Amino acid sequence: MHQEWQTMKSNEIHKNPWYRLVQDDVVMPSGQVGKYTYIDRSAGVIIIALTPGKELYIVGQYRYPVRKFSWELPMGALESGDEDILAAAKRELLEEVGVSAGKWTEFGHFDFCNGLCNQEAYIFVAENLNVEEVNNPAYTEFLTMKKVPLVEVEQMISRGEISNAPTLAAFYRYQLFAKNRHTNNLN
Repeated sequence: MHQEWQTMKSNEIHKNPWYRLVQDDVVMPSGQVGKYTYIDRSAGVIIIALTPGKELYIVGQYRYPVRKFSWELPMGALESGDEDILAAAKRELLEEVGVSAGKWTEFGHFDFCNGLCNQEAYIFVAENLNVEEVNNPAYTEFLTMKKVPLVEVEQMISRGEISNAPTLAAFYRYQLFAKNRHTNNLN
């Protein structure tokens, strides 16, 4: 049974260029009154940048909250200058990897972490890639980039070398998408 909560009042606690921290006064389905704090953030994009040889680009960076280096798919959030989520995906791929794509396919979305934030992630496959050599990450990003075969990504996940949840979810969704695309091409 789906029981919605009621928002009585919403308060912005903190705001920066990437998100807002919000605390709402709520009435739970039980009738109990309480507070719920969450992150309000614009939609995100995750890109599977796929080469004809079935390799994909991953980026690595130190993630301060978990105090470790993290291999991830290229990703980011919709910014004020972006026309739509596809424009955000194109910008992120160019900024983080220095690659543009001639073919874009949006194939799914999911909630990033729906107990803590309201951000949705939209997943794209980028194909017909062109190296532009103009990657320009955000000033907070210090990225390493590499191209790896799909099977190596699976092995990196198995070994725990890739542990970023949005990357894991997007890669799994891609595997389902690729399997369905292959099956449909056989029929």
